[in-house]
Order: sequence, then C-alpha cells, then structure tokens
Amino acid sequence: MDLDTMTNLLVVAGYNFIKPEYGVSIYKYMYETQDRGQKVQATAMIAFPVVESGPTIAAPVVLWLHGTCGWSDKCAASKDIMWQIMPAVMSSLGYIVVAPDYIGMNGMPPPSVVPAPYMIGESTAMASLDALREMDVMLSIYSSRLIPENRVIIWGASQGGHATLFTELYAPYYFPELNVIGAVALIPPASAVKWLESVITNFCSGTLYPSFFTVAYSRWYGYFNLLSEVVTSGPPNDFASIIPDLMGKECVIDLHEYTITKSTDIYTGDFVQKVNNGSWTAMQPWYCIFAENSIGLTSVKRESSTPVFYVTAGKDELIPVAGSRAVFDEMCAEGGYQMEYLECMEANHVEGGKWSLPEQLEWVKDRLAGKPLANSCKRTAPICCKASDPGRCE
Repeated sequence: MDLDTMTNLLVVAGYNFIKPEYGVSIYKYMYETQDRGQKVQATAMIAFPVVESGPTIAAPVVLWLHGTCGWSDKCAASKDIMWQIMPAVMSSLGYIVVAPDYIGMNGMPPPSVVPAPYMIGESTAMASLDALREMDVMLSIYSSRLIPENRVIIWGASQGGHATLFTELYAPYYFPELNVIGAVALIPPASAVKWLESVITNFCSGTLYPSFFTVAYSRWYGYFNLLSEVVTSGPPNDFASIIPDLMGKECVIDLHEYTITKSTDIYTGDFVQKVNNGSWTAMQPWYCIFAENSIGLTSVKRESSTPVFYVTAGKDELIPVAGSRAVFDEMCAEGGYQMEYLECMEANHVEGGKWSLPEQLEWVKDRLAGKPLANSCKRTAPICCKASDPGRCE
C-alpha cells in the first residue's frame, strides 16, 4: 500500500487524525514454535514501512497482539483485511510490526494440529515471542533498507491486552536478549479470575466469554472431561457440548436462539454459587487454572521493570471497568509494576482502544525518548480520550 493508499485507508477506518509517513508492505509467514514442549507451526504477519531509496533506516519494533477473532484456522487474523489495519497504521508511522495469529489459528497451510490456547498466558507468550525471532529473516528477504532496533514495544487489545501482559512477563525467561521498553495493554482482561467473578456476579453481555476460555483451559490442561463441572450440560442448555463444537466451526458465536438471562443459564448452579460466595478457591483444578492465567496470581515471578500503559473503557460491558480498576490497583500494590492508567469516559469495549489511540502513540513516543512515567501507579480519573466521539464525550 503506497502512501496515498495508506492515507485513504486511515480516513475510511476513522483514523483521520493520523498522518502516515510511509507506504506499507505486509507479508504473512509461517514459523516454528512450541506448545507444551512440542514443536508446532504457527503463522504471523510482518508489516513495515516502504523505504525505496536513500540511506538504511533503523526502526523500533512493535509486537502487536490482536483481540478475539475466533479459535480456528478459518478465523486467523492474517486472513482478514480488518485485522491488518492496526499493523498497517503502526508501520505507516515508521514501526516494524510483527503480528502473530496465535497457535491453533494458522493463516496458511498446513492446518493447525492443536486447539487454540485461548487466554492461556504461557502458550500465547512463547508463540508470540517466537514470531519475533523470524523478523530478521523476513526483513533480509523483503526489505534491505530497514534495520530493526533492539527496542520493542509489546502492544495489544482485549485478548491481546491479556497476551501483552503475559508476553511481557515471560520475555525475560524465554527471550532474555529482547529489550522490551514498554507494554501497552488496551482494555485487557488482565485477570481471568477477576473477569470471571465480575461477570458471573453481575450478569452482562460479557458473561458468556469466560465459557470460551474455560473450554480452552479444559483442553490445554487436560481436564476436558470435567468441563461440565463449570459449564452447563444436558437440557435445556448443553453448552458443555455446544460451545466446544461452535469454537471449532465459527469465528463469532451467537447464542441468541437460546434463552440466556442469568449466569446459571451458562454455568452450573454449583459453580455460580461458589463464585458468588467466594468459596470457589477450593474448587480444583479450576481455581488453580484460572489463577495461573491471571496477572497477580500466576506462579510466574515477574523479573522485569518494563513500564506499562493500562487503558480501560468506562462503559465496557464485556470487561467491566470496576474489575479492571481493581486489577490495576492490585498490580501496582502487589506486583511491583510501573504503570500509567487511562480510562476513556463513555467508551465501550471496542471504543476504548480506538478513542485512546492518540494517547497510546504519544505514550510509546515518550518511552522511545526515554522519558519517565508521569503518573506511575496513580489511577487517574476518567477523561474524554483525544479521539472520542464528540457527540458522546465532550
């Protein structure tokens, strides 16, 4: 996409406040990674600015981790132009962007041999870091005028926000030579435990989503035969069978044909009761599994001091903002994080990431410039983010 095409794309996508500096090339590639110690194939995209003449340019690197787009090969982000927009946007501003599809979501043959480890921190982090290892090879083939700097920003939204925090956590162990200078976690379900508790206690549009990662957890940890302890089975809603089946077939799951008005329509009464009264911590292996995929509860000790930008949305019904605020406070108090907080007033789940994009870009520029955090671990009041819809937030 040349510079004019990128300019028009940004206008059409609603990012007309961004002025691209470069045209962009995007390639898809397959690479080798691992899942629980076994070699598997995964795919990713690499996007980079087009530099056709002049001196060689050194560019900072972004590891972009996308939000939920499905759970199978047919849903791979690299197969959909809409999921290529953010890597293209960042590259048009001068970044080299590596964007993994995640394990179990191959964007080209051969097909995946393992289910997608949805919201599983370890597997997603390792595969995402392995995608970065192939960056130099790809650039040597397709862009001789670009040199990647040893400065990396890990950046992701929604599911990708969770992946961002876990990739930052695992990086010192799995890719110790990597120089991660910042992590941007947009509307992240940082804690699987806190997310589950918040949407089961207060039924909302996000109540269904933990059933998806519960299915993934049951498969990955070897407890699929116990799924019916958490997700309803038998009439009227045999979701313990229906949801795993749909995750293998669909990229968006629509359960409107079923009557779902409360948490016990999706989850077993025993599980909901234990979550509501706080006694599910004794319900094993489930609490252990959810905790292992929750920042602040995982057994993996944080070894870095990477600054983090934590962005939430004030009207988010998918990941309720009250829980996100609590997780931020806990991460600062107990996890030793250096974090800045931004809450976009009036924004829903998707808008939180989009409306705050100017602030994100400024925050990343400040990290590249070596500036210290302005409000480390101070949960600031909600504001109208810079790209907010003026009709909704002024």
